Amino acid sequence: MRRPLAISIMLAAAAAFGGGCANPANSDDQADLPPLRTSPAKVLERLQWAYDNMDVEVYLDCLAADFIFLLNPRDVENDPDLEPGYWGNAEERVIHEQMFGAEGDHADNILLTLTQVGDPLPVDPGDGTGTHYQYKEAVDLRVYMGAWTYLATAPSLFRLRIDQDETGPQGEQLWEIWRWQDLEGARSGRGAESSWGSIKALFR
Repeated sequence: MRRPLAISIMLAAAAAFGGGCANPANSDDQADLPPLRTSPAKVLERLQWAYDNMDVEVYLDCLAADFIFLLNPRDVENDPDLEPGYWGNAEERVIHEQMFGAEGDHADNILLTLTQVGDPLPVDPGDGTGTHYQYKEAVDLRVYMGAWTYLATAPSLFRLRIDQDETGPQGEQLWEIWRWQDLEGARSGRGAESSWGSIKALFR
């Protein structure tokens, strides 16, 4: 597993978070259950819940069968092993089974905050799947592994659409993530903000 210095920082406070994951998914409290995918915003809440609870199946449930993750071209330029610059569901499963797992080089704890930037943009793809919605999200992702903290703060762009294959337990219309793209983060004298994809790439 690679640990590029561009996305790793040592924090003395990391020990305060301890091992294990917060908000265990097996709690009987309804507040600890992941939200249903009944709107684009709820899908992103479910994704955040999956990361905070390190739940692979809930995470993968947010993704369409033909889902594609598009890396930031700068990350691909810096690491040719990331060619061709995108991947799909199968690699997402491998990555998150490793990241969320109990064996090998896995995360001890994960904290994710997504904050909507601007209004969602409707997009009509003209393919009969209905209107898609495009959400830009500010990202604060912290992955704790022993004494190390991996931090991603560059924004992400999500395109969500109605799930054509599945409905909720009461017949609810569900939504899914069809495309997810890492965006270029702000730059400063210390370089660019790190991306979510560069953390995912650690666990490939």
